[in-house]
Amino acid sequence: MASSVLLALILTAVASPAAAQRLTLAGQVGATFQTETAPVFAGEIGIGLVPAVSIYGTFGRMQDVTPSEVAGFFEGLEPVVDVSMPATYGMAGVRVALPAGPIRPYGVGGVGFARFSADLEVFGFDITNLVEDQIGFELSTNQFAYELGGGVMFSLGSNAFLDAGYRYMRVSVADFDVSRVYGGVGVRF
Repeated sequence: MASSVLLALILTAVASPAAAQRLTLAGQVGATFQTETAPVFAGEIGIGLVPAVSIYGTFGRMQDVTPSEVAGFFEGLEPVVDVSMPATYGMAGVRVALPAGPIRPYGVGGVGFARFSADLEVFGFDITNLVEDQIGFELSTNQFAYELGGGVMFSLGSNAFLDAGYRYMRVSVADFDVSRVYGGVGVRF
């Protein structure tokens, strides 16, 4: 269903008048707020469908999204055991913004995937592979995810903009979500 909607939006963009088709590229940096605050790095591309609506694709890396339940299991062992859960993600969705102006608030909604992996260290030595061998399966997993969020784009002239926002990602794993804030710089073509 979600892929059908995305395909319909892309086909609409291709069939739209050239004036509405503005390509945007942006780089983003930010932070997640899980057990620990950790950096996020992402790139985003957008295609305008009409002045207020565009489709976007984001690909990024969150350095640590360890849920508090997992971190709590290792509580008290921090000097000896270090656990982190980095994630690579990709999202595609729709952005709705004010159609014009130097300051454009927007909302986003998208679907995609997140690949989570576990990094386990004891006394600074990576034991992830050893643990995986002992338990008989990988600690990495690919999961369906969706995101909702909003932000503000500030125009820096006709072809550049600053972007600041918040996104909430819900992962198909039960009771797991990730919040992130970001800022970025982008260009329009």
